[in-house]
Amino acid sequence: MATEATTSVRDLSSSLVDLGAVDLTELRKQLRALATLGASDALMVSCYLSVENGLARRDLIERRVRAIRGTLPTRARGELDTTISRIYAQLEQRSARTRGMAVFARGGEAPYFQALEFRVPLPELVILDRAPVIYPLVELKDTFHRFVVVISTEASARILEVSLGAVTREIWTTAPALPEDVRRQWSRDHYQNHRQDRADRFLKEKLALLDRLMAATGNTHLILAGDPRLTARIRDRLPDRLRAKLVDIVPAPASSDHGDVVQAALASFIEQAQQESFDAADTLCREVRRGAMAEIGTLPSIEVLQRGQADLLVMTGSYDPGRGWLCTICETVTNGPEQLSDTCSHCGGELAGVDLREHLVQLAERTGCGFERVSHHDQLSELGGVGCLLRYARPGR
Repeated sequence: MATEATTSVRDLSSSLVDLGAVDLTELRKQLRALATLGASDALMVSCYLSVENGLARRDLIERRVRAIRGTLPTRARGELDTTISRIYAQLEQRSARTRGMAVFARGGEAPYFQALEFRVPLPELVILDRAPVIYPLVELKDTFHRFVVVISTEASARILEVSLGAVTREIWTTAPALPEDVRRQWSRDHYQNHRQDRADRFLKEKLALLDRLMAATGNTHLILAGDPRLTARIRDRLPDRLRAKLVDIVPAPASSDHGDVVQAALASFIEQAQQESFDAADTLCREVRRGAMAEIGTLPSIEVLQRGQADLLVMTGSYDPGRGWLCTICETVTNGPEQLSDTCSHCGGELAGVDLREHLVQLAERTGCGFERVSHHDQLSELGGVGCLLRYARPGR
């Protein structure tokens, strides 16, 4: 007598599945839109803030706004006040589970307003510039992005997709129960054999569900959580394509709160992501030594990004090249804090100040180039702190 396991996609109103937060797919879409947003007559306010114990630090925003306001002419001050009022209103409407918000807003002839909520904290920043400042979001995407965690017990399994710190999908499956009247009729040996068979079939179903989810969503990282005996069985039965994606096993008793398990898995995932960023920096330095598929330094990296030649932008956490100058017509970039001329030496176009680090990550988002931020890497720091792995070598190399 076979009894099928019960499998379901979690109802979207679940307290565990978090629909209010931006997931990785949406963040990629928003980053692309922000990176390609055209200039207007009004400056863009980029506001990042964290929420602690349900409270946002409005005092930090107000202090920064006062400093910015004092640098503006009277008319621009009124526009800034209107924009900040909209940001405050959006802040009051945030989800109770929000831990970080990013708001981009401007007025003028081409008004724009976009608010993004996250389940992880963000740095406290208020910046007024010609373009939206997206580096903190690109860093967030690199640090947290997306993974799958499988929480197993004898009776059930939860397969959770975690994106940017929030659970965005849950599939749970429950082991088939044997009717009580059948259990009374069977001998002990017969029952034990059947119990093992049911456990094997349940494990097979879990692996099939996991395989389908990983394939459908393109997830490249997997974490197993639960009783060590159960996670060991799952690990040993993983097909090679899933075993290659396994990054850690997190012990957790059956009584553990699933939110706590997700947070433990998240900490493990961040550690793995940092190691991958370090490995990317190692690869970049190796390619630099070979003189092959890499460029190093701020301006060379900008050039290969503009050509669409860069495959991966890598920078250290301490990299800060300051501001440079961007031609508004041909987009030629020069570095240095002082503007030596009012016009571009290549085409005669007008020059505008630009944050070079911000310009690099915006180019990466526009061209579909990957990004890795390594917290510390001695060799890359000595080479200037930034470089690109290339899709193809420059002609003549």
